[in-house]
Amino acid sequence: SRFGMAGGGGAAACGGVAVGEGALPPALAGLAFQEAMEARAAAMGGGGLTCPVQRVSDFLEGRLSTEPLPPSSYRLGVAAAPLH
Repeated sequence: SRFGMAGGGGAAACGGVAVGEGALPPALAGLAFQEAMEARAAAMGGGGLTCPVQRVSDFLEGRLSTEPLPPSSYRLGVAAAPLH
């Protein structure tokens, strides 16, 4: 990018959401999925709203990114995490 940083977003196809038999109406299953993914990301970032990150090349090779990580505009910081 012209600011020296790439967008950090990603997209993936998701299968069914396991929410337990009758636990939530189908219309709320997406919220349960989002909550579960946010909880996993918080744990992977080490807490304190640190964002888990991984270089694409390391993701494709199945390895953890090593420090130092590229600079980020995310103010609360980033931490290397295995996102694969």
